[in-house]
Amino acid sequence: MLNMTKRIIVGFLIASGAMYCNADAIKESNNDDKIENLIGGADFAEGFDGWYVSCKEAFSLNKVDGENILIVKRNPELKKNNYVKCSKGIKLSKDNVTGKKFTFGVTLKAINVSGKAYFAIREIDANRKTVSYQKINLKKRDKYDWKKFTKTFTTSPKTVKLAIYVVARYLGKDDEIQAKNIYLYREK
Repeated sequence: MLNMTKRIIVGFLIASGAMYCNADAIKESNNDDKIENLIGGADFAEGFDGWYVSCKEAFSLNKVDGENILIVKRNPELKKNNYVKCSKGIKLSKDNVTGKKFTFGVTLKAINVSGKAYFAIREIDANRKTVSYQKINLKKRDKYDWKKFTKTFTTSPKTVKLAIYVVARYLGKDDEIQAKNIYLYREK
């Protein structure tokens, strides 16, 4: 009986040690998997450097608690649909884009939205044509404090390039959207 008890205790200690080692291996693995944001300049530390901005009056930056906040508002000079766009290509090789899984995210504050707006990753083919947009849409009449949005997607086999787009149209005079923490990570 004593031998059996010893075997059970030794077995338990070995299993506990294995679980402890596995927990450390998982921790180390998670630390190795830290991924950098693939959207260069997404923190706007250099302002709009490297970004295409269709209407400077519609896009601005404000620093709050050490973070750069992207602000999107209506441009009173534009009459029709008040279409405005801010975009930037994402520098990745075709091998790192085609058929790969990504997570796109942004933290938004909707002060008022009466028009349409979205943050998107544009998938682009070899002929520079749009394959699709992976969108995070703001809805009409949205009003909320800071809220995180994410979208996980796998790119098309036709996709060879990616770009980020911030698009707004039909914004009202009191509409304002704020954004921070814009990111794109490639899943491993």
